[in-house]
Amino acid sequence: MDPETATTVLMVLGSAFGVMFATMTTLMVVSIRVQNRESIKIRTEVSLQIEQAFDKLRAEFNERLDSRFGELMQVIEHNHQISELQHKATQKRLDRLEAGFADLSERLARIEGHLGIGPHQPADPGESDSDAA
Repeated sequence: MDPETATTVLMVLGSAFGVMFATMTTLMVVSIRVQNRESIKIRTEVSLQIEQAFDKLRAEFNERLDSRFGELMQVIEHNHQISELQHKATQKRLDRLEAGFADLSERLARIEGHLGIGPHQPADPGESDSDAA
């Protein structure tokens, strides 16, 4: 092969190799860009689905929480009503006891008066203040 033909063959092969290299590089870059776009699209879609799932879970949680809070408030109100009724009943009992003690105190005073053993009564009012202190 003469040098001119060899040079021509090498130039043709070099050009062909350059075209193939440029084509493969272009295809690789395009493939990378397409994969990148698909990756971004998939990531966005997954993020959206996760966000929707969290929103759904959050709504269910809030609904349950509101329901439980409503139940708790009903129990508290019921307990408050029972407490008020018990307080009124206890107050009535205390009023009856107080009336009974007043009657007993009066009866005791009459008995002591009848027996002549009443409580010590100071001669002057100043003496009772010093006893109390």
